[in-house]
This record gives sequence, structure tokens and C-alpha cells, in this order.
Amino acid sequence: MMKRNLKYLIVILVIIPQISCNDWLELIPPGGLIRQEFWKTKADVNSVLMAAYSEFSRMDRALFLFGELRADMLVGSSNQPLNEQLIMENNIYPDNAFTSWKIFYKVINYCNEVIYNAPLVQKIDNTFTDYQMQGLVSEAYFLRSLAYFYLVRIYNEVPLIIEPTESDDADFYVPKVSEETVLLQIIKDLEANRAFAPSESFVTLNKNKGRASKAAFDALLADIALWRFDYPNVIKYVNQIQTSKKFVLMPSAKWFEMFYPGNSLESIFEFQ
Repeated sequence: MMKRNLKYLIVILVIIPQISCNDWLELIPPGGLIRQEFWKTKADVNSVLMAAYSEFSRMDRALFLFGELRADMLVGSSNQPLNEQLIMENNIYPDNAFTSWKIFYKVINYCNEVIYNAPLVQKIDNTFTDYQMQGLVSEAYFLRSLAYFYLVRIYNEVPLIIEPTESDDADFYVPKVSEETVLLQIIKDLEANRAFAPSESFVTLNKNKGRASKAAFDALLADIALWRFDYPNVIKYVNQIQTSKKFVLMPSAKWFEMFYPGNSLESIFEFQ
């Protein structure tokens, strides 16, 4: 009798930890939001798009330095970070942290998430109209294209990633492609989505200047065409901006208002 009871006790002791362990592994973190609970409403789509805008706006100093450090237009100081000083001296090596492109790919992944998930959310959220969905997706295409345009101008050849990275199983060693391949991709994306972009129709000035409008699409397309020496298309896209009659050149006496306080009559797109 004693042996039989002891046998049952051992069996119970073996089973209980297995059950407890399985339950513990399946617990949902109380302080976070898992993917299965996200991407349910249009608000989720908008929040990720706003995260992309926010991350891009935080790059303002880096974007300035990427454009000027190697151009002999800046003077260093004793407080200048060593990584930036080395770039000014054209001593550029892969272990220099400032040469990392991860900040751009963070924005790109946010945009890829919006582009991929917005149509899926629309199937769940009945209040998410085609007009709203296409508008948010078009802005994601704009920000992704702008990020890639910066990347090719800084690095020339870069990985072209147009799908979201949703798990640890994703390939994190995507090979680089040519500059022209990237440019042709973003031109195609911009031209296909320009029609769905907002038309300076927001209530506030900072949103009209800070969101990707049709004029912002045209300005980016004109800039890309200029980079590729495609002058007929430069004229085409600039003419589209001019014919809208929504922008005027600032008087020479007020040129600095383009930088402070910003959002001037001449401004087409600014990160707020």
C-alpha cells in the first residue's frame, strides 16, 4: 500500500511541473502588447505611421551631418565626437558608429508594417474606409522612399527591403542592390501612390506642412529626377507644384522665416 501511494505521488510530482511550465510559457506579458492584439483598428495603423514620422524627425542632426561632414563646410571643435572628426578627415571605417544605417531601416520597417497591415486591418475595422486606408499607406510609401533616397545618396548600394520584419526568423543579411535599382523602385512607388496622398486638407498648418502631401510627392520625385540627370521629369514635377498655386516664394527680406519659425508659404514638407 505504501509503495503504491508513493508511486502515485511520484507521478503527480512529475506531471504538475510540466503543466505549470507550459502555463508559464504561455503567459502574456502584463506590461506590453503582443502582435496578436495589435493591428485591429485604423488607430493602430495611424500610430505606427506617426512613429515613422517621429523617428525620421529625430534624425535631423544626423541628416545634416551626413550631408556636410565631408564637404569642408563645417569646423570641428575639442568637444566634437571622435567618430564625426574621423569622417571629416575622410578616415571612414565600418567600425565607426556614425556610419550605421540602422536608423533609416527602423523608419523603413515602420513603413513596411503600415503598407502590409493596413489592408488587413480594413477587413477587421468596418470604419476604416478605402480613402483613409489608401491615404495612410501613401504616406508610408513617401517616408520609405525618402529614407531610401537618403540611403543611396549616402551609401550608394544598400539592401532593398520592402516587406516588414515580423519575427526572428527573418533574413537579417539581405544583400545590397545597385543605386539605380533602389531609385527605380521608389519612383514606381511614388508615382503609383501620389493620387492617394493628402492635398493640404488638414485643419492645422503643421499637419499640412508636416504630412506627405501630393506636392511633397512631386518635390521628392523632382529631386530624384535631378539626382538622375532626368531634366524633363524635373520640369514635369516642378510644374505640377507650381500649377497647384498653393506655394509662393518668400520675399528676400523674410528668407529666414523658412527656418524659424518654419512652415512658411514657400515650404512644401517639413518634419514637425
